Amino acid sequence: SKVSQETAGQIRDFINENGIKGIHLEPESKRYYPYGSLASQVIGFANTSNIGCEGIEAAYNSFLEGSTGKVITTKGNNEMDMPFSYEDFVIPDDACDVVLTLDVTVQQCLEKQMELAIDRYDVQNGAFGMVMDVDTGEILAMATLGGYDPNKYLEVTDRSVEKLRLEYLRYPENSESYLKGKTAYQEALKDAQLKQWRNRVLSDGYEPGSTFKVLTMAAALDCGAIDLNTSFHCSGAEQIP
Repeated sequence: SKVSQETAGQIRDFINENGIKGIHLEPESKRYYPYGSLASQVIGFANTSNIGCEGIEAAYNSFLEGSTGKVITTKGNNEMDMPFSYEDFVIPDDACDVVLTLDVTVQQCLEKQMELAIDRYDVQNGAFGMVMDVDTGEILAMATLGGYDPNKYLEVTDRSVEKLRLEYLRYPENSESYLKGKTAYQEALKDAQLKQWRNRVLSDGYEPGSTFKVLTMAAALDCGAIDLNTSFHCSGAEQIP
C-alpha cells in the first residue's frame, strides 16, 4: 500500500508480462511535507491511513480529509465482464484547504536562532519559541526543538533510543536479557516519539519571571508613566504569601 509510482510501474509491468489476474493497482493519496522538519510540531502529520495525527493535521482532519471517487462494477471469472453487469460511480468529496499565517522565512530564522542559542548556552532540554504580529495576533513562527520529519514521523532523533535497540540485539533472541531490553527499547521509543511530536509552545507551562520586565517597561513608557530618564530604586525582596 502507498508504494511509489516507480514501484507501481514495476508491478504493473510484471502483471502485464505474466498475464496475472486478480491483482489490481488503485490510485491513492499520500501526504507529503516539502519543508521536512520545519514547523513540524505545528503542522503535525497524517498516518498511513491518511488520518491526521498531532498539530493542524489532527485539529482539522475532518476538513482536510475529503474522499476519493470510485467505480463499483461486477466482474466474472478471469476478470471477464458479466452479461447483466452494472456500474455505479461514487463522486469524490473535495477536501478543504487550511491556510496558516506562518511565514517560512521567519520560521526558518526562528529555528536557526534557537539552534544557535542551544549551542551557545549548552541547553539540555531543547528550546521552543514563537513570533507573533503584535498588531493582528497572527502567528508568524512557532517552533519546538528538537523536531522530527513528518514524512518519517516514526523515526526519532534521540540517539540514546538507538543505543537501547543495539543493546538488546546483542543477546540471544527470546532470552531474558533480550526480552527485557526489547521492552525497555519499545517504551523509550514511544516516549521519544511523543516528546518530539509535542508542540511545547502550547503544551508546556512557562514561568515568565524576569523576561516579563521588558513588557512592563514597554507598557510604562507607552502610557507615559515613565520616560527614558526615570530611575527606579529596588529596596530588596518582597515576600509573597
